[in-house]
Amino acid sequence: MDNLLATPPPHLNRRLLARQMAAQVDGLTVEMAAAALEAMLESISRCLAQGGSVRLARFGTFSLRHRSARQTYHPRTKAPIRIPAADVPHFVPSPELGRPAVAAVLESEPNKPV
Repeated sequence: MDNLLATPPPHLNRRLLARQMAAQVDGLTVEMAAAALEAMLESISRCLAQGGSVRLARFGTFSLRHRSARQTYHPRTKAPIRIPAADVPHFVPSPELGRPAVAAVLESEPNKPV
């Protein structure tokens, strides 16, 4: 199990993220990590629902963006469909978030432009 957690998988879900968190912090169980993750996500959701934004240094900013109402068409029937205006969640990554990924690409393919 520890070998699986030594390098993060290419895709993470809540369960795997909780395992990663527990593996990185001494004394933290997977259950405690899962509870902390759920609490964090609930706090972010609640803040966005109240119209706020969440800024996490070296990670990014969660906020709401207003999407205007628009008209589109059903692909099969070509009937017009009106999509109402909505406030939708939006995430802007911080510059620091992308640096490890860029460094990994440069190490694996040094001659490839980024």
